[in-house]
Amino acid sequence: MRLSAFDTYALYLALKNHFTQDRYDFFKYHGKTNATKETFIGRRDRMQFQRLSRRCNDQHMRDYIVSNLLKGKTWVGELLDDDAEDIFKEYLKKKQSLAYTFTNDLDKAFSLVPPSELFRPKRSTYPPILEMELNGIVSIETFVLLDHYLSFSKKFDETLGDDDVIWSKVRMLSKKFYPFMEYDRDKMKDILKEKINEYK
Repeated sequence: MRLSAFDTYALYLALKNHFTQDRYDFFKYHGKTNATKETFIGRRDRMQFQRLSRRCNDQHMRDYIVSNLLKGKTWVGELLDDDAEDIFKEYLKKKQSLAYTFTNDLDKAFSLVPPSELFRPKRSTYPPILEMELNGIVSIETFVLLDHYLSFSKKFDETLGDDDVIWSKVRMLSKKFYPFMEYDRDKMKDILKEKINEYK
């Protein structure tokens, strides 16, 4: 079953608000917005939502939109780009094998920088873990999981400050993305402990 064009629009609007507005919480408001069918009919881009509604079934539409929002695609037209489908497939792949992604990312990160140095800012540069996320060495999923277990973002807030545009963007993205992640907390914690011990 597929969502209607309007329902796709309403879901898109709620998810976009969640990732771009500090005060809006998709889960707190149960995905509700002030979207109405009347305002939707008056939109010039409504046909794009019709096309978007055909991209995947209703069970996957949320993941489709979230995966592209994580890549900075906030306009509906960008969700119809040629690479949007690839972004979605890659997101699903990581979601379905999160333990594998986390393990591989930790191996990559710890082989470049020891665990004790990964979260420390260098002189005039960002902490290595932030650099790795920005450069695609580790996934946003791994970044968020590490922050969940190690709470390094609080320290980054102190050292980098609210006025650092890049950190503020990553901080908000990771904070907003965390509630969408489904994972075995004990399993991920064990993987992290194992890898930290391995690379000490």
